[in-house]
Amino acid sequence: MQSHDETANQNSSTLARTGLLLLVFALCAIAGISTFYFVKEHRQARDLAARNQALSANLSQVQSQLQSLSEKLNALTAPLPEPAAVKAPESPRPSSLSARKHAKASPADFDAGPRINLIIVGREGSTPRPVRPLPGG
Repeated sequence: MQSHDETANQNSSTLARTGLLLLVFALCAIAGISTFYFVKEHRQARDLAARNQALSANLSQVQSQLQSLSEKLNALTAPLPEPAAVKAPESPRPSSLSARKHAKASPADFDAGPRINLIIVGREGSTPRPVRPLPGG
């Protein structure tokens, strides 16, 4: 029969072997998970680079369209050359029509006739005063 020391040695070597196997298994699992995340991050970085390039191309296109519209707007708002001014011959005396237009209105022009005169009310305590209505109104 085996002695107690030999049995203890076998148990401890079995325990060491089991611990070593568990350690190797844990390290392999960690390496596998790390590799999986590395590949995933690399793929994501590649996708983001492609999106970045597409957005840069779109931005360049929008900038060129904006530049084109800006040039068109500047062309529309540019001052046009003024045509040569043609002077109308001056008459030596004013016409009778323009003299009538500029003549002062007489009180008869403001006759309301059957229309009602308007009243403007002033500040508190002041008396209302009649106002002449506008002609033709």
